[in-house]
Amino acid sequence: MTDALAPNLAIRHFLDKLEKPTRLLVAISGGSDSTGLLHILHKEISQAPFPHVSLAAATVDHALRPEAADEALEVASLCRTRGISHVIRRWDADKPTTGISAAAREARYALLADAARELQADAIVTGHTLDDQIETIAMRATRSSRQDDTGLAGMADAMLYNRSIWILRPLLNCRRVDIRNVLRADGMGWIDDPSNDDRHYERVRTRQAIAADTDTNIDQNAGERRRMLGKSAAELLRRHVTAYAQTVFHLSPDTLQSDATALRHALAALLSVAGGRAYLPGREAMDQVMRFIASTKSGRMTAARTLLVRHKSGLFLMRERRGVKSLVLQPGENAIWDGRFHITNKGSEPATVSADRTAEIPDDCDTLPPGIKAHITGILPHFSHTAALSTSSASLNVDIACRPVLGAYDRFMPVFELELANALAQLIGVESCLTPPL
Repeated sequence: MTDALAPNLAIRHFLDKLEKPTRLLVAISGGSDSTGLLHILHKEISQAPFPHVSLAAATVDHALRPEAADEALEVASLCRTRGISHVIRRWDADKPTTGISAAAREARYALLADAARELQADAIVTGHTLDDQIETIAMRATRSSRQDDTGLAGMADAMLYNRSIWILRPLLNCRRVDIRNVLRADGMGWIDDPSNDDRHYERVRTRQAIAADTDTNIDQNAGERRRMLGKSAAELLRRHVTAYAQTVFHLSPDTLQSDATALRHALAALLSVAGGRAYLPGREAMDQVMRFIASTKSGRMTAARTLLVRHKSGLFLMRERRGVKSLVLQPGENAIWDGRFHITNKGSEPATVSADRTAEIPDDCDTLPPGIKAHITGILPHFSHTAALSTSSASLNVDIACRPVLGAYDRFMPVFELELANALAQLIGVESCLTPPL
């Protein structure tokens, strides 16, 4: 059976590693895991020498069950008795008819990040447990037969959200039953969410399927292997990849002879940035890319909205021209254009962002092959006044803030990939990721 840490010990180790001073926002639903997290954190901070750590808390009401509002008030009362600042955030947006779990997760983290800013927290902590980890790996394993699939490393104990705040999981090596035993011993209860038994959800079906398996094991070294893979891919990017106009990537011919596993991971990261994808390409897409690289010295293919061109001077990756849509931003608005650039209209007039094929080619692209150079004009952002589309983008430079998006690592970045994300950031000229608070 997979080794587990006692919850109190895990929290003590976590607090010992925190930078000083730190204010933590505890994400608490009222269930046993999150209630145990808040209770043990509060107890350890009160009893042990951790004066540099303070707590706040937030509860997200997903507005999916009528009982949730009252449950949030129960949590607020619990926090009040401990002198912990607490806020309730409600997901009031229209709910999708499919993919509700993923949509709820997106909404939950966005609301928690807002609460963290309001309560001046340095990091968010969640009550994910070893049971959650086992379920996550089991679900991912059903979708992959590859032993080197990075998803089989499971959840990271730290994840950077929206490039702005770290989400920490101090109980990730603890069993749920042990957390509940701590609560019972201290005279504490918790709220049982009926959706945890709803077989419409994949996680519930997985949980029930493995519930009787007391010998369930996970690979304790998988996370470290993924970190080392990210480090190798980052080194490959730093040594062998050049970016042009923050949107075209060039790999020299020698780079394509690099270690296949590191090359595959680096290419997946580049594809997500070049194609403006919030996720890394799937296994089948990457299998095709690797076959393409191995089988030809010239030619082209597309994958993940990215055009790959094999040229005598190496491999080029860039957004394909198809499907690049325009975007109108009102004064003060900001949005992601084409999944590749975060753009803010700082001016007083509406602005249109589009790919103008008549735009000038940036100076740093002069040395590119003619075909690659011609392609660039159809994928770079061009800015114009909505009311006068002939207006030169030069007149809008002072009104527009534009930065490249870090692909799959802009929204949710597991700490495994920190070095790789920073190598990508350096490559396209954006700020490095926040340093983890551990």
